[in-house]
Parts: sequence; structure tokens; C-alpha cells
Amino acid sequence: MFEFNVMPFDSLDDLCIVDKNYRVIYDSRYESMIHEGKAGYSMDEIIGKNFFDVFSSLNKENSTVVHCMKTGKVIAVRNQKFIDYKGREFITDNITVPMLKMGEIIAVVEFSVESGKESSEGKNINDIRFNSLFDKLIKKNNSEAFSEIITVNKDMLNTIEKAKKLAQTNSPTLIYGETGTGKELFAQSIMKARRTPDEVCIVENCAAIPENLFESILFGTVKGAYTGAENRVGLFEQANGGVLFLDEINSMPYSVQAKLLRVIQNGKFRPVGAKKEKSVQVKLVTAMNVPPEEAINKKILRADLFYRLSSGMILIPPLRERPEDIEVFLNHYIKVYSDLYQKEIKGISKSLKQFIYSYAWNGNVRELKNMVESMVSLTERKVLSENDLPEYLKDVYISSGAETCQDECYKDETYKTYMEYHEKDIIKYALKKSLGNRTRAAKLLDLPRQTFNYKARKYNL
Repeated sequence: MFEFNVMPFDSLDDLCIVDKNYRVIYDSRYESMIHEGKAGYSMDEIIGKNFFDVFSSLNKENSTVVHCMKTGKVIAVRNQKFIDYKGREFITDNITVPMLKMGEIIAVVEFSVESGKESSEGKNINDIRFNSLFDKLIKKNNSEAFSEIITVNKDMLNTIEKAKKLAQTNSPTLIYGETGTGKELFAQSIMKARRTPDEVCIVENCAAIPENLFESILFGTVKGAYTGAENRVGLFEQANGGVLFLDEINSMPYSVQAKLLRVIQNGKFRPVGAKKEKSVQVKLVTAMNVPPEEAINKKILRADLFYRLSSGMILIPPLRERPEDIEVFLNHYIKVYSDLYQKEIKGISKSLKQFIYSYAWNGNVRELKNMVESMVSLTERKVLSENDLPEYLKDVYISSGAETCQDECYKDETYKTYMEYHEKDIIKYALKKSLGNRTRAAKLLDLPRQTFNYKARKYNL
């Protein structure tokens, strides 16, 4: 999404907005407050008029406005000549971008710089200003595509820069990383960076496709190919002109991988039961969470397919290899979930922090995120401690021999909240030990069953 609060209006001469019915909504060329002294021209004469009536010399077949409206792609063109409805001639350099609402193109905006101006040093001012416009408008917004990827790790920052470059190529891209490292986030960022319309951004998890339906789902079918078969468009054809993201590609049947390789090599495929081949232009993005060498040795990934994909490979390091990111994610998600659950979390205890930094994080960023949400949503205190950990992590914490929370956990607590918190933890422990049986839990704590039930209800246990 383009951010108009960072638009480089200082590099513009004109701005024109055309809606999806090709009606002119606005054009600064005819705005008297911007272009004074243009006698005979009025904004009222063009608002709501057909774009090609206002600029009759433009060709509908090669118009940047039409191309942008139909494809959703950002269009840049130099030295465009056209004449308006009163015979005024323009020569401009333009960048045309789509405006989207709920994934649908509702209008396009054309940013223009007038051609033919030179500075006193003989430099083409148009080139300078257009390059400034292009850098600020295109490069700035392309960088926004990867803004959701949080990191301060040097290797991850280099990986993001590599992904930005690969996003602008048509070569296939393979993303490898352990579960929870953010492979889908990289894939989505690549789609955003390419400015691909939603209707030709196709995402499919290979592990969710039944093996006997793989080929037909990828390449489509024709009626009569097998019993019950109907004419069906496959994923490649759906993504023609856009991006196809295939997650967990190592789950694809070995035989189908050979056909996928052929599509990558020559852009052609044959629907199941069809006599003729079809051609497509698709940016293929794939991902896997199994090390490629291991997948090849286990015969779940063809070596030739991997070699074809590896030229555009993105390697996402696991969280344990970028410890400086742990604190970044921790602070980020504490803020996110504190706002979501309306809590006032001021920090975490030293003992919990030590545990978090020593933990292996086999589930990577996803595991850390889920842990923080669990702690924040359930805690009744302002400082998170090991007592707030999800149950499976509490067992890990205890077995690690880590110290328990010290005084900093309770400095913002009253005596009442301090006691209630630990009372709740004791009740939870008793229920866990008694496998949820309240009678046995009450006996374990030597409490009357009625008192135990009252306290369990009090803490929603």
C-alpha cells in the first residue's frame, strides 16, 4: 500500500486521478490554485469526464492508465506526448500506480514530471527530478513490503536485501528455514514488492494436497480426463502473470516434481487429459522447513529441482542463531499483546529473562510470540515471571534448575495482589497434580472442598 504522507510532491509537476470507469476525478493541470494564469481552463470542465475525452490523443491500447488499471502493476514511462481537449500539448515522464480498496483496484494515480528542462550546468532537470520521484515513490514503497520483518541481526538484514532483489526477478525463489522462522512472511513481502494484484497471488501448502490430486490441482484438468473430471483451471494458470507460492514443496510427490521442473524451465504445462500444452508466465516462490541436503538424501526432493531453485535461495537463520533478535521480539510482542488485552506490563523478571535467553526456541519466532501472548493474556501482575510461563515451559524451567523470581517481580504489587497471585498458582498446581479432580486437589491442599471450589471459581480455574 502506498503511503501518501511520504509522497514526494516536491518532485511533481502534475497529479491526475482516474477512477475504474476511466472518469477523471482530479487533475492538477486544471487546478487554478496550483496553475495560475491558465486562462480558459477549468477543473469543472473535466471532473467526471472520460479520461480519453479529456486527452483525446492518447491510445487506449497502450495507455499507461489502462495498463495499470487492468494489471495492478506500477507503470513508469518517459517522454509521453499527448494533447488535451483544448489542443494543449504535453511531454511528460509519468509513474502510474493503482489505488486499492479491499484488494480491488478502484482508481489509478498518475504522477508526472514535465520533460525538456535544463539547469544552468546543462543537466537535465527532468532526469534529476524524475529519478528523485522514482526513488522516493517506488523504492520507498518497495522497502515497505518487507517492513513487517522484525530484526536487528546482520545476517537477517542481508537476507532481506537479497530477498528484495530476488523479488524483482522472474526467476524462481526457494525459501528455506525451520518451522516458525517466517518463511510465509518473506513470501508475502515478495508479492507486495512486485505489486502483484491479489487475484494472481496464489498461495498453496503442498502438505495439504492429497497425493492423487496433486497434478490436477497444479495444472488443471479437462472434462473426461477421468471419471467425474470437469474442466478445471490449475494453480499455474490461476497465477498467470503473477506469483505462485508453494509452501512445503518437499511434500510434493516425486513424480510431480519432474513436471514442475519442466514448467520452470520452459513455462509450459499440460492439463490432465489435455492434448495441447499451455504457456504461463509465473514468478514461482517455494518454501521448505527440511534441510535441502536431507530432503535430497531421503528422496523427497529431486536434486535437479533443487539445483534449479537454489539460484534464488533465501536462507532464514533460526532464532537461536540471532540472540540479539530475542529481546527485540520480546519487547515488540509484550507491547502488542499488552495493548490487545489492555494490560500494563512493565517488564519481565531477571530469572525469566535468563531463561528466555538460554532456551533453545525450537519453534523459533512463532513459539516466542505464542509464549508472550499466553503470559500477557493470563497474568494479573505488571512484571512477568516464570510463574506466567505456559505449562510446558514451566516444566522446562524447573528442570533447568533456574532461579525463581526475586523481589523485582513484586515491587509494584500490593500485599493482597501478591498473595492472590500465589494462591492462584497453588490452586492451578493442585489441579494439575490431581488431573483436574477437584476433590483430590482439595485433599492435597488440606482444604474443605467447598473452600477449594470457591477459590477455583474466583480465579476462573
